[in-house]
Amino acid sequence: MLTLKDLVQNGTMNAGMAELLKTAVNQEVSFLTVALPRNAGKSTLTAAIFKEKDPNVQLHYTSGEKLEIEKLRKEKTGGYLVVAEFSKYPNPGYIWNEPARRVFKALDLGYSLQSCIHATSPQDAIKIIAKEIKVDDTYLSHIKLVLYIEMFEQAGKIERRLVEIYEVFKVENGKPSGQTLFKWDETSDAFKKVNNPKFILKQKG
Repeated sequence: MLTLKDLVQNGTMNAGMAELLKTAVNQEVSFLTVALPRNAGKSTLTAAIFKEKDPNVQLHYTSGEKLEIEKLRKEKTGGYLVVAEFSKYPNPGYIWNEPARRVFKALDLGYSLQSCIHATSPQDAIKIIAKEIKVDDTYLSHIKLVLYIEMFEQAGKIERRLVEIYEVFKVENGKPSGQTLFKWDETSDAFKKVNNPKFILKQKG
């Protein structure tokens, strides 16, 4: 299983991005991993991020079933609610509509969220969840990072790049306001830091 260090070495991201993601996961920042097409590396990137978490950061893999969410509501242990993917396709762990809305509502109890979705940009990912799954702005605003990754062929070799790390300030009318933290420049094949994060690096408490 690849680590963030491996993803830096193979050109998927740079060291600054890796350090940001390591800090974010240990502050239990809610994040989405977004990509088109399939097999672009969403799951690989997410797994690499979770390898950097402190052992005290719990992962609760959930499909949004009523009994499952009710148990989480009673326990209130914190940590991540991990959904394999927000998707209409009936694959194991993929959820949509009411199960997805249940997961978002549970975030008010002190949990964080990690999931994946197919979209063309960070903004498009938020729009899909708001308009198609019908998640309220209040719950969507729990998401603080959106990671957009792309896969392409270069010189006969499959390459992946973490094209953008986007920080969400809040969501209003299904649209996020925020800022790009890192951006990949296709021409130079280099990653550029665009802004400093405003919220996610503050210490908890």
